[in-house]
Amino acid sequence: MKRSRPPIETYRLERHRSLRDWFKVVLIVQMLAALFVVLPATAQKSEKQANKLYNEGKILMDNGDVKAAIARFDGAWAAFKHPLIIKKRAEAHKLLFQYEESIADYQTYLTVAKRIKSTEKEAVLAPIATMKEMLSKPVQVSLTTGASGVRIKVDGGSVLRTPITISTTPGKHNIAIVDERYMSMSKERRVFAGKPDQVLKLQAIPKTGSVVFITDRDSFNNVQVLLDSVVINLAPQELDRQRMDARQLVIGEHKLLCSSPGLPSYYTSFTVTEGEISEVSCDFASVSSGLLRDTWGWVTLSSGLVGVVAGSAFLISYGVDQDTAESSNKELVTSKDTAGAILLGLGAVLSVSSYFVFTRHRKVAASSKSQPVFFATPLKDGGFVSATLRF
Repeated sequence: MKRSRPPIETYRLERHRSLRDWFKVVLIVQMLAALFVVLPATAQKSEKQANKLYNEGKILMDNGDVKAAIARFDGAWAAFKHPLIIKKRAEAHKLLFQYEESIADYQTYLTVAKRIKSTEKEAVLAPIATMKEMLSKPVQVSLTTGASGVRIKVDGGSVLRTPITISTTPGKHNIAIVDERYMSMSKERRVFAGKPDQVLKLQAIPKTGSVVFITDRDSFNNVQVLLDSVVINLAPQELDRQRMDARQLVIGEHKLLCSSPGLPSYYTSFTVTEGEISEVSCDFASVSSGLLRDTWGWVTLSSGLVGVVAGSAFLISYGVDQDTAESSNKELVTSKDTAGAILLGLGAVLSVSSYFVFTRHRKVAASSKSQPVFFATPLKDGGFVSATLRF
C-alpha cells in the first residue's frame, strides 16, 4: 500500500515551529554569553567606584572632615564590600566618639576579612574592648535651653533648672521641658562616651503675653525703665509719648523700676498672663505722695518724742529743785512742773498721733495698690543699687 504524504500546510507549520524553537535556543545562548561578559564588567566598575570613594574619604579624614569622610565610606561600602573600607569607617566613627557604630564596623571587618593575621586581629580587638569599657562609664554633660531657670526633666526624672551639668550614661536620652512658662517639648539627644565638654541643647519657646508700659509724666523723656534689671531701649517715637509700644514678655512675675532725675524711683512687680494684654504704669506720683505722708508721720513722731523727753527733763529738774529747797528751808518758786507736764502731755499726744498717720498711710497704700517706698540708683551695667523702706 502506497504511503500518502502530509498536506503541504501541515509541513509548513511544523517547519515554522522548528525554526522558532531554534531561534529561541540561539537567543538564550546569546543572552547567557552577554551576561558572562556584562557581570565582570559591572563588578569591575563597582570596584573602581568604591576605590574612588574610599580614597576621597581617606583624604577628607586626614584633613579633619570626618563626617564627610564617613559619607564617602558609606558609598564605597555600598558599591563594593572590601574589608579595608569597613575598617576605615570604623576608625572614622571612633574619632567622632560614635563607639556603637565603630564596634559594629570593626566586628563586620573581622567577619569579612577571612585571611587576617593574629597581630592585626588583636589590633582590632583592643579598641573594641576599650570602647565597650567607655560605654559603661558615666559622662558629664551640660544641658541648656536658651534661657535661664527653665524647668526640665531627663528621662522622666526629677525636675532640673537649666543651665545645669549632670552625670549620665552614654546613649540616647529624652529631655523634656516641663515649665508652665514655656511650650511643652520633648526631644531625644545622644550622649557620647568619652567625649569632653558635651552640651545638649533644647531651645525653649516661651509662652508670652503683651505688656504696655505707661507713665504719669508728660512723656518717657528723661525716664529710665528697667525690666527685670535690664534697661528697656525705647524707640525714638516712644520717647515723646506716655505709652510704649506693646512688648511680648514671658508669662509669670516680672519687676519694673522707673527712675527720673529729681524724682524718687518707682518700683513695682506685675504678672504676665498668656495671651492677655496688661498695662503697667511708672507711677511717680504715688511714690511722691507716699513720701509726703511718711515725712509727716516721722515729723509728728519725732516732735512727740522731743516733747516727752523735754517734759520728762523738766519734771526731773523740778524734783531736784524741790529737794534742794526743802533741805535749805527755802520756798520753791518755779514753773518747771507746769511746763514739764504740758510738754510731756503734748509729746504723748503727738507720738500717739504719728501711729494713726502711719496707719492711714498703710490703708491708703493698700487701697490704691501702691508699692513700698523704693529708692534705687541705676548702674551702668544695667543693674541697680536699691533700698526699700517699710513702716
